[in-house]
Amino acid sequence: MASCSIEKRVLASKELRFKAVVIVKNKGAIIHRESKTFKKKVNASAWGKKKVQELEEFGVSGHRTCTLGQLLDKFMNDGLLWDNTGRTKQYVIQMLRDCDIANVISDQLKSSDIIEHCKNRKATGTKPATIYHDVAYLRSVMKKALPVFNIKANVEIFEETIPVLIEMKLIGKSNKRTRRPTTSECNGQLKSDTCLSYFS
Repeated sequence: MASCSIEKRVLASKELRFKAVVIVKNKGAIIHRESKTFKKKVNASAWGKKKVQELEEFGVSGHRTCTLGQLLDKFMNDGLLWDNTGRTKQYVIQMLRDCDIANVISDQLKSSDIIEHCKNRKATGTKPATIYHDVAYLRSVMKKALPVFNIKANVEIFEETIPVLIEMKLIGKSNKRTRRPTTSECNGQLKSDTCLSYFS
């Protein structure tokens, strides 16, 4: 929680100075402090108020956070990112936007959140290979959060979670083809994801 106080000082010349002091506390301990001195109290108050707002919005690190749903929205609304996203990935991202995991704050994503999402998907009959796409594409979007949107996201959580998901058989990769599909097999379904993904 950020707060500001104004300290009045009298110089040797009898001139007044006003020092705005902004602090951020976490569980009673001061984790951040900054200050600036002004000739006028109104200027000190304005600076302090602005700093408090910035810290409340972006945090001490200067990076803001948002829900994963809002992050997915930003990804979808960015033409350069969205237009270069494949059809399958677009579908998965749009689907994730309506899942419970979309309500999680970007820098507070936990392994349990990801595992719970995968369990819910499995309960609907979704196969591990498809659920794997959920995890992979969510991770991909979160990796863009900081460099593209200046949003802090706990993308590192996937490193420890994915092995657990594999062990629990919640995710897996699709079976590899043992042979190339024939022309007759793909005839009439050239627009199918299976054939397109194989020949791409």
